[in-house]
Amino acid sequence: MVLLVGSTPYSDVKPLVPFFEWLGSTSVQLLESSQQAEELEQQLKSNTQAGAILLFHSLEYTLHQAVTGQDSAEGVVERWRLAAEQMLRLSKLYRGRVFLFDLDEVLSYPQMFFDLCVDKFSVTSEVPTGCKVLPQFNPAPASLTLAVAQLKKTQMPLFRLSEQLKACAYPVNISEVKAESSDPLAAFNEYRQLLLQAQALSASQADTEAKLSDRDNELLLQTQRNQQLATDLEQREEESSLLIKQLHTVQEELERAYLDKESLEEENSLLINQLHTVQEEFEQIFLDRKSLQDECSHLQQAVTDLNADLNARVSELEGNLQQQGKANDQLKRHLAASELRIQLLNHQLSEQKRLSGLNRIERSLLKKKQLAKAEEINQCEWFDAQWYLDQYPDIASDQRLSSNPALHYLRFGAFEGRNPSVRFNSFNYLLANPDVLESGMNPLWHFIKQGLDEGRKPL
Repeated sequence: MVLLVGSTPYSDVKPLVPFFEWLGSTSVQLLESSQQAEELEQQLKSNTQAGAILLFHSLEYTLHQAVTGQDSAEGVVERWRLAAEQMLRLSKLYRGRVFLFDLDEVLSYPQMFFDLCVDKFSVTSEVPTGCKVLPQFNPAPASLTLAVAQLKKTQMPLFRLSEQLKACAYPVNISEVKAESSDPLAAFNEYRQLLLQAQALSASQADTEAKLSDRDNELLLQTQRNQQLATDLEQREEESSLLIKQLHTVQEELERAYLDKESLEEENSLLINQLHTVQEEFEQIFLDRKSLQDECSHLQQAVTDLNADLNARVSELEGNLQQQGKANDQLKRHLAASELRIQLLNHQLSEQKRLSGLNRIERSLLKKKQLAKAEEINQCEWFDAQWYLDQYPDIASDQRLSSNPALHYLRFGAFEGRNPSVRFNSFNYLLANPDVLESGMNPLWHFIKQGLDEGRKPL
């Protein structure tokens, strides 16, 4: 486990360093600038198994520690404020991995802090004895505490930041928190009663001063005690208010956790639907690819058969060449037609291989273009759909191919030597126009788009 430790300026964290090193930390880092906080945040991002402990002293104790330094009081307060803001941001951003502790409370109850860390970071071994030896914690003087309290009242943002920092801190002495928060109304009533008593004593003191001057010192001492009691009660009231704020914070966190859970469930449902959609697309792609492979196999077999037929014809023609001199021109034409058919089938085979490499979107766009061309061919006077089906019963018997004869002729028929009607001869057109053959265009499509205007013959 990697443990990161950060603290506010002038923190008395040195006695805890052996314990942090035992937990797995290598150093304690100050968080008095955005850059230092970003460095700590980057370490948390890069290592999701890392945890962090952020320690802060109260503002009054920080000022008490900084008395011997060279910084002004304003500078110390500003450095403390920047570090406190960064700690609050990190504790909210990495909730569950970053734990915020009041260092005043940690040094006051070290054993409870050790037990809490061992439980939070799932440490099975016992804390070494050397880590438990800590000096006694001495809080800031009462005069400095009162001065800081007055400063917070005049600077409300600083007061709110201090209260928010304490509210978000993980409590170390749980039993004391529960005891103090059990009955805030009783504390208030006690405060009011004591305040009334103080007022009565003050009135009695004024009357007694007129009658018994020798008891002035005693009454003055009693008044000071009453004032101290009133101050203690006021602190209790502030602590009760802070506990109520902590309860509100916990409630808000629970509400956010519930909303986050609902959001995660919706995202999970959406991901499942997307997964089903992708799976269906993969299945369709597999079926389309299998269909293309079957067509390629069919074309390859046709090419093989034609090659065998061509070889047989060439052998027959070579054996009878001298006896069939008169039919030489006709045989050459048949040979050229066979070679043309082979070129057409090879072109069709290459086209099918090219189509098999297209993705689904590209095939869909190509299919739309072919359907548009087929519809234009079907509407022209040079294509007779019924004649085409009557002339080629293998197409008519296939339910899928016969549903769109023009599409079959566009994609396969012309390159297999089939004619669209009695008015147009595919082979003769390609033999007479080698440029059309070389371009790979369907002969009838070339004729109706260019050849007719150029004066080329359909037969």
